Formats: sequence, structure tokens, C-alpha cells
Amino acid sequence: MAGMREILAVALVATLGCEVADFEVERRGTATIPRSHAGEDLEVMRLDDMEIVLAELEDTQGVAREDLSQAEILAFTLTVLEPAGADLSFASSIEVFAEAEGLERIRIAHQDVFPEGEQVVDLETDDVDLRDYVAAPSVTLVARIDGVSPLTDVRVEASADLILGATMRGACNHM
Repeated sequence: MAGMREILAVALVATLGCEVADFEVERRGTATIPRSHAGEDLEVMRLDDMEIVLAELEDTQGVAREDLSQAEILAFTLTVLEPAGADLSFASSIEVFAEAEGLERIRIAHQDVFPEGEQVVDLETDDVDLRDYVAAPSVTLVARIDGVSPLTDVRVEASADLILGATMRGACNHM
């Protein structure tokens, strides 16, 4: 009987020790909003390197693609790079979507307020599950910008902060 208790205690400790592990990933991309652009879709970031992120997690952390328990966006920021002093006040709304082959287009972030003079805008993120998109070979982030066309081309940097979570099995492999 004492042997059974020891086995159960070791199993319980091992199970409790394998908590879900979270990994934060940041990706950036740039795009130019043409001066004639209004009401059209614009590719702001192509995440072809998500494959690299998953390979790095597998190599360094022991977390395989099938071990992903969550993938969600924590923050999405647009920063105006050029021209100097430009902002996004020409926009009445911006919606950002994730696209991957074989998956439905899904909105991940949006914003409806663009104060004059603000060159950095944090969009409101949507609470969506991006596991299938992160596991896809390539993900494209596309912005839909409504409003009036800017007077000149506006170059922006898009920054996406994601959190990837590992399943219990992935977390145990991580230890």
C-alpha cells in the first residue's frame, strides 16, 4: 500500500509541475498606404516566418505544432514612419484581418479613433483563437482602411505581439 501512495504522490507532483507554458512573439512589417487609398484592403504584414517561430519553439523548448494550446494577439500597433509629421487622422476606421490558405478571414484588431498628430496608434485587439493561423505555413495580415485618401503616400510599421501557449504535454516536454 505504501508503494502505491508513493507512486500516486510522484504522479501528482509530476502533473502539477507541468504547467502550461506561454511564449510571447513579436512580429513587424511595413506597408505604404497610397495617397489614392480609401476603402481598399492593404497587406501590412506577411508572417511567412511563423514556421520559423514554431521550429524555434520545437528546437529550444520541446513544443511541437500539435502542442499549441492557444495563440492570440495581445497588441497590434501602427506607427507612421513617413512622411515626417504625418498621422492616421485621414482614417475613420481600420480593421486588421488574418488570412491563411484554407482558413476563413478573421478580424484580429480594429480602431475607430485616430487623433490628429498621433503617429503611434494601438488598435483594440479582438479575442480570437489564432492557433490554426499560427500553424499555417503562411499568414497575411491585411488592413481595411476607411476614410478619406491621404494627401501623400504614408509609410507605416505594423507591430503584432502574440502569445503562444503550450498544452500540458508540450509544457512537460519543455521541462
